[in-house]
Amino acid sequence: MGKLPVGQKILRTIVTIILVLLPLMACAWIVVENGWFLKNSGITALVLLLPIVFVIVGLKLIRRAWK
Repeated sequence: MGKLPVGQKILRTIVTIILVLLPLMACAWIVVENGWFLKNSGITALVLLLPIVFVIVGLKLIRRAWK
């Protein structure tokens, strides 16, 4: 793969950040909205793990765009 222009790298970084932040905000909204309900449900682990997965994937995509 050839070198990408800086503008395209910045654009890819912005898109990746947006795609990572949207699920993070959704998870935060679920936790805030349902509060105590999540303490006794199996969804808790999923809601806590998803943001970590999204951040890791997002960082890998950003790193790949800047190589």
